[in-house]
Amino acid sequence: MVNLKDRLRKLYDASAAAYESKAGHAIPVNEDALWRADLAAALDCSVGRRALDIGAGTGVFTRFLAAHGFSVTGIEPSAEMIAQAKAQVSGAVSFIHGPAESAEQFEAESFHLIAARQTACCFDDPMAVFAGWYRLLVQGGCALVIEGIWTRQSWGDDVLIDGLPLSCVHTRATIPYFLRSSGFSVVRNDWLYSVNRHHGVSNGAPGSRYFVLASK
Repeated sequence: MVNLKDRLRKLYDASAAAYESKAGHAIPVNEDALWRADLAAALDCSVGRRALDIGAGTGVFTRFLAAHGFSVTGIEPSAEMIAQAKAQVSGAVSFIHGPAESAEQFEAESFHLIAARQTACCFDDPMAVFAGWYRLLVQGGCALVIEGIWTRQSWGDDVLIDGLPLSCVHTRATIPYFLRSSGFSVVRNDWLYSVNRHHGVSNGAPGSRYFVLASK
């Protein structure tokens, strides 16, 4: 029996040093305004409050949230990724080395925003994860999921693709369905238009990035 979490952890440990140099992983300075424009509704809903970045990796989105007014905790299961993240830490940011799918280490109603950028595709039980988020959010808090229409070729690992429910979903309907089934109200489900145009990707085509914003 393949342990998917161990397989993912080893994959990210091996890629940590070069992670932000790969296309689509970092948020360069010249993309900051584009991400902010696309995610304005999410960033404005909880600025200045506590946020949790799930599967923080090297801290790309953790730093982005902190730069836009959040006090952020990033949680990441890869030790090598966490090491890279801590080396770049600045502002109101802290990192925890731990399982990204578990919410048990936090008290109920601890956060105003929970975000997962290119992480939900790695959840082996999305329903359980989103139910845990619901418990962690204050009433009126927001969940932000940023994903892409990924291809099998972009993963390059058939074991992970066929073991992870959200790895290669080619519709924007699935994540909202899981969120609604976990008690959330979906506020927005849309493409990252500015970011996708900048990356030269046609909106709606395989590889396009989108976001789902939901509230408790």
